Amino acid sequence: MALILYRNRRTLKPEPETVCAGSLINNRYVLTAAHCVNRMYLPLNNKVWAVRLGEHKRFFNPGEHIIEHIIEHIIEHKDFDSTRPWENDIALLRLQLPVRYTKAISPICVLGGHISSKPYISTTLEIAGWGRNEKNIPSVVLMKSSIKEVDEVRCSREYDFSQASQICAGGEGGRDTCKGDSGGPLMGIMGQSYEEFVYLYGITSYGKNGLAGVYTKTKFFYYWIKIHLEP
Repeated sequence: MALILYRNRRTLKPEPETVCAGSLINNRYVLTAAHCVNRMYLPLNNKVWAVRLGEHKRFFNPGEHIIEHIIEHIIEHKDFDSTRPWENDIALLRLQLPVRYTKAISPICVLGGHISSKPYISTTLEIAGWGRNEKNIPSVVLMKSSIKEVDEVRCSREYDFSQASQICAGGEGGRDTCKGDSGGPLMGIMGQSYEEFVYLYGITSYGKNGLAGVYTKTKFFYYWIKIHLEP
């Protein structure tokens, strides 16, 4: 998990109320949603400037396992367009310096487009983030939950939904991502027993209250991610 940090363009002061997340995919890149970095969707004068890794309780537990990395540059998908149901809602953040992996900080797997990335064990997926809770305030502590993927045909009745590049999941029993969880991971499970591992199934994109959320399908963008990675 990566907490994306924003600051005011004019004052250069931190903007703690703007919350988005991302996923560390190697020692120089964090994967997130395009609308988390696009100026049209950020509060006035806010800009992305860094990511915080190893975070759990937001802004309250500085320690040796918490590190902040300045962002060197942002790669937003050139075809991101909110008028076309937030398709291509994906962006890469390149960090100025390589991340040193620890027990608290390590990258998540991103599966290639040639590999079937349907959850191997069950249809249960995992979400996590610092978004708004049941009291409608941003959570201080990192929250997580298990959700299930929603049938694509059903989702197409609720949203102008792209079955090729988007995933529909959650919305049952109040378990769902919310405002402030954008850019964070939708995680699946692959393998069994000691070979089991978690991988990035999607990126939190958008949704409506009471309905399933929509996620950018990571597998669809595997080659886009790959060609934009530099050493």
